[in-house]
Amino acid sequence: MADINLSKYGITGTTEIVYNPSYDLLFEEETKSELEGFEKGQVSELGAVNVMTGIYTGRSPKDKFIVMDENSKDTVWWTSDEYKNDNHPASQEAWDTVKDIALKELSNKRLFVDYVVGGENFGCGSSREQAPSVLKALGVQAVVAKSFARIFYRNAINIGLLVIVCKELPDAVKTGDEMELSLTEGVAKAGGKVYSCTKLPEYMQNILSQGGLIASLNREED
Repeated sequence: MADINLSKYGITGTTEIVYNPSYDLLFEEETKSELEGFEKGQVSELGAVNVMTGIYTGRSPKDKFIVMDENSKDTVWWTSDEYKNDNHPASQEAWDTVKDIALKELSNKRLFVDYVVGGENFGCGSSREQAPSVLKALGVQAVVAKSFARIFYRNAINIGLLVIVCKELPDAVKTGDEMELSLTEGVAKAGGKVYSCTKLPEYMQNILSQGGLIASLNREED
């Protein structure tokens, strides 16, 4: 996998990037005795690892905040006393603050990067483009799953992250397996076997090949 330059996203001081870590390695890293507070994983009675995230955890359908600026103030249907919805305005200063917190949390650390194979309804609950954008920024080249949540799927295509529906492959591969995808043929190869996948329409392939929807539209204008 190509080297990842995270500094262009504001993530600096990365000590190491670990690619495709095994489950055993992740378990070991998450349960190290020297970890403290929210960073320390706890082993449940069933053997799974869970972490405490504090009182502000999960997500709420009412937590949609959008920066109100010259571009959005007249183009977003903002919530009001008369017409209530979930589009709450946020200031640029508030966005800069939470972004800075996230960048500090990710900087000066050892980071883990993996290619992603998932099960049913992958991306459920991730209705914003930040979810696939983070995967793409961390070097994930493709997500293969049995099925995808509809909004996550469209957001992934729009930002240029390859998502492929493949019913049989997720149950057949394991950590460390190499995989080869063919968009034109609609197949995935792993472990010496060929798996049939849902073939993407040509226009979606074009969007992906040009780096996403905006890049594709810009090229059309040129």
